[in-house]
Amino acid sequence: MTPDQYRRSQDLFLRAVEIDADKRLAWLRGQCAGDEQLQRDVQNLLDNDDPRTLLVPDVDVEQRPRISSQRRWIPRWLEMLPPRALLAVGAMAVLLPVLLLGAIADRSLRQFRNRWRAASLIELVTAKENAITAWLSREQFIV
Repeated sequence: MTPDQYRRSQDLFLRAVEIDADKRLAWLRGQCAGDEQLQRDVQNLLDNDDPRTLLVPDVDVEQRPRISSQRRWIPRWLEMLPPRALLAVGAMAVLLPVLLLGAIADRSLRQFRNRWRAASLIELVTAKENAITAWLSREQFIV
């Protein structure tokens, strides 16, 4: 469904809700003008419409009833974002700490590995120095 088709079906649905159920089908056929897919989409919306919902399409977001009177922890700018953007914000809120911990762990492991290599190289050089010293002492004794 394209954005234009979505807007058209939404507009027809919102207007059809205001019409009596007896006259709706005839009105919908006239409005759809042979577009069967549009008529099916709007009819599906009408079939699943529940007039007992709390949210009325004409009511502004600020006028909707609040579920809780307690202070909300969600910033106001987050309430204005569409659902997909909220998912992206949530994903970033989870991924950033994970990435930060991963970077800290990677840096710590690199530092540990570098210290371990340095200690190993020092031990190797010391062992070779001792071997050369022992060999030189032996050669001097022989001479």
